[in-house]
Amino acid sequence: MTMPAKVELTISASPEQLAEAIDKLTEAEKTTLFRVLIERFPFHLSDFE
Repeated sequence: MTMPAKVELTISASPEQLAEAIDKLTEAEKTTLFRVLIERFPFHLSDFE
């Protein structure tokens, strides 16, 4: 699979709409998405308590 050189992402959706969109991704796409999010935006679950 060829990866694009630049990706712009704008999210203007409800949490439910975002969950539906994520459900439509392939497992490989989900893995890539979450790996990048975790690398770029590290957080701890305690941040959300």
